[in-house]
Amino acid sequence: MQCIHYESIVVGKRQQNPMMTNKFFAILAATALAAGTALHTQAATKSEATPSPWPTAPSTRPIPYNGTIFTVDKTGRSFSTQNKERKIRVFAVTSETKITKNNKPASFDDLKAGDDIRGTALKKGEGRFDVISVIIGRHDDAARVASTASPTPAGSPAGRKKGN
Repeated sequence: MQCIHYESIVVGKRQQNPMMTNKFFAILAATALAAGTALHTQAATKSEATPSPWPTAPSTRPIPYNGTIFTVDKTGRSFSTQNKERKIRVFAVTSETKITKNNKPASFDDLKAGDDIRGTALKKGEGRFDVISVIIGRHDDAARVASTASPTPAGSPAGRKKGN
């Protein structure tokens, strides 16, 4: 006849070993602590090295700008603007920069502090730009000059006199 010990039979429950449970939680806690320390160290190192790639990354496509000239540096061939938050942006004028005023070609010497300007530039760093084009004067001034500069053709309805 065979003897069956009741303590060794587990019905509906899984037999737990307290020693294995303690080891499992000890390993889990050590792993979480190591992973947390590694992530914290990596994040601290990364944030100290570079704050963000966006503000200093140069751009490869033109960015539109507009504003009022704050200062003009004749020797450095650059001008600056200042926005409402008092942030200054410096624009370097190159030999390829196209400068216009009243829809006519202009030169760097035509730029003066207080002039309203707009145009396109390439971002070269935080607050620094290489200018592609500069249009001196407000946008509505250019439209007014364009409308008065081009006479209407005689054959157009605007050029005809009443009664013809």
